[in-house]
Amino acid sequence: MKESVIVLFGATGDLATKKVFPALYKLHEKEELTKCRKIIAIGRKNKTSEEFVKDLKEKVVNYTEIEDEVYKAFSERIKYVEFDFNDKNKYRDLTSIISKYEGEKILYMATSPTYFKMITENLAKAKFFKYENVKLAIEKPFGNSYKSAKDINKTLKKYIKEKNIYRLDHYLGKSMLQNILALRFTNVVFENVWNKDYIESVLIDIPEEAGIEERGRYYDKAGAIRDMVQSHVLQIVALLTMERSKNINKSKMKILKSLKKMKKKEIRENMITGQYESYRSEKDVLDESIVETYVEMKINIKNKKWKNVPFYIRTGKKMDKKKFNISINFKESKGIRQFKEEELMPNKLIIEIYPKEGIKFNMNVKKPGVLNELDQADMEYCESCKYLGKSPEAYENIILNIINGDKTMFTSFEELKHSWKYIDRIIKYRNKDVGIYIDNSNGPIWKKS
Repeated sequence: MKESVIVLFGATGDLATKKVFPALYKLHEKEELTKCRKIIAIGRKNKTSEEFVKDLKEKVVNYTEIEDEVYKAFSERIKYVEFDFNDKNKYRDLTSIISKYEGEKILYMATSPTYFKMITENLAKAKFFKYENVKLAIEKPFGNSYKSAKDINKTLKKYIKEKNIYRLDHYLGKSMLQNILALRFTNVVFENVWNKDYIESVLIDIPEEAGIEERGRYYDKAGAIRDMVQSHVLQIVALLTMERSKNINKSKMKILKSLKKMKKKEIRENMITGQYESYRSEKDVLDESIVETYVEMKINIKNKKWKNVPFYIRTGKKMDKKKFNISINFKESKGIRQFKEEELMPNKLIIEIYPKEGIKFNMNVKKPGVLNELDQADMEYCESCKYLGKSPEAYENIILNIINGDKTMFTSFEELKHSWKYIDRIIKYRNKDVGIYIDNSNGPIWKKS
């Protein structure tokens, strides 16, 4: 059995506290962290390992249930190292510490992307990459344009092979998104109708109740298009439309390469953006900011299988509810003459990711009785009901996949390249005016012409 040590940069930050450590704890609790010998927690604060694990417990308990004895055993895996990213001596010290552990070295950067290049280059100078079995895990955003993404990737590829770079999109760790491939390719009833001949349209709907919280410094330079559409949404589109393949990354890349490039006029006609009313009063946001916190748009794929099928996208901050659904809307059936045509409803397949996890298929059935009247009924699978409390969180899936070397649900640079090129064009030609919408509302009003 291959063993590994996780080196976690940014161990005292929000991402590590809210997502990474709770996931590591749950994996330990489930005895699924057996391959990981040690977690080297890298942070800026002056603490001992004992102080770190004590403080960590007080924070992690807010995000997952903890048992004292289990946490005590978990904390024995953790070694805290105080670290200044600018101090080159610290990198040499870290390399020395890591040399005591055999097996794979998983370098997990739970930091701002601005530090990716600095950390990587300083680790290289400290001979950290002399170990051939180094894996690098980095969180999105992967740059803020194709140019910046290419620049970051160029630095990473100097020292680490592409096969050992794990670009995390935590949405792809969600259980029901991972279920898309199973749904499509293990059920002949869906596989044979999964194309333009039977599907009328697709809606990806991701409204959020929360605002930008403490992310103003990042978000005011990114906005909803870069933050949500470039990564999460386009990856979902690719999963929904890719061809069956052993190489999932390559198959997704072909879809992203086939996204129909819109002209300037089309971009403005097919997209609306908005900003929630209190956005400019958020911390680290410019007083005159025109950054969008809401985007609604239509995307098309330029290939034979999906020609003219619109993919409608809606996502925004500070909306009336938090929800995450994907609706596959099938074309109308001709039916038979015994039933009234106006009662005949198109079939709809809904993949529910939040708040409930599951799949719902809406179909036509006959009402009981002598009259030929139609009714609508749902066939439903509720994962969150069937596996109550057992369905792993996204970061549990992500961390296990990194340890096990499974890159299925991670993003290749070729995918990034084509998604960024598509988004760069939209950013360049979109209407810069954003409509203001009331906090916790349904978003800006779109008056369609």
